[in-house]
Amino acid sequence: MNLFDHTTTSTKSFTPEQIRSLNDFVGDLCTAFLQYGAQYDVFTRCIRFFLCPSFPPTIVTEVIAQLKDVLYLLTTQKEWDDIGGPPVVTALDQGLLSGEGNMMILDANHPTSSSAQVMDAMADALRVSSSRLDSVESGGVFYMLSVCYLAKHLVVAKCSRPSKKGDGSERSHSSSGLGAARKRLMGVKGKPLVHLVLICKELMLLLEPVENQDSKMVDKNDFIQIVLDVCVRGKKRMEDESKMDMFELQRLDVRNEDSWKKLLEYLN
Repeated sequence: MNLFDHTTTSTKSFTPEQIRSLNDFVGDLCTAFLQYGAQYDVFTRCIRFFLCPSFPPTIVTEVIAQLKDVLYLLTTQKEWDDIGGPPVVTALDQGLLSGEGNMMILDANHPTSSSAQVMDAMADALRVSSSRLDSVESGGVFYMLSVCYLAKHLVVAKCSRPSKKGDGSERSHSSSGLGAARKRLMGVKGKPLVHLVLICKELMLLLEPVENQDSKMVDKNDFIQIVLDVCVRGKKRMEDESKMDMFELQRLDVRNEDSWKKLLEYLN
């Protein structure tokens, strides 16, 4: 079984019948979790295991859909008691696939990249007020995982070269990764968007080129520490020479064209 192989995902190794069976199993598991399982840490970790990108996107999104109003429960009491400590570091480490060894490959076409379906579900969860995913204090581990994946995708989109049309000209952002990233983030606001943007800014300062490839990579441990610094400790690891202050960041709304341009300029 390749679920623990961090160099590939195992989606293609599942047959349609296996995916259907797994989907039924996850549905029953989520029902049991909602009825009585949330009080047990081992049950929480078991449910969270199915958020791993190694599983087919339909399985991951089924978990998110089933638990859409209680995703904050996917944090154990031990993790709540030390929200920036070792238990949370372990949870993030297990929830983020790397590429080569401990290096995370930031490339939309890399096998460890999350599917658009999963990222849409995570963005939807951050938009829904009933989910309580408006801060790390109320959203816990799932909040940080969602911000991680969305930030990673925005960095990938920002760093990717625009694709070419048949006539050799570059496609517009509306049909590229940045256009998809913007559409996905519409409606995400407040702390989730601020944290996401700050993580992107910090992450881009640590990117390293992948030898003989167009993509970039970053050490997963550094990525996790960036997330904890931004979401939990409320500090930046790098000096920021941008003129955009926290007040402006909090007012960002990617639905507005000027606001979106400011966000992209901030990430340069």
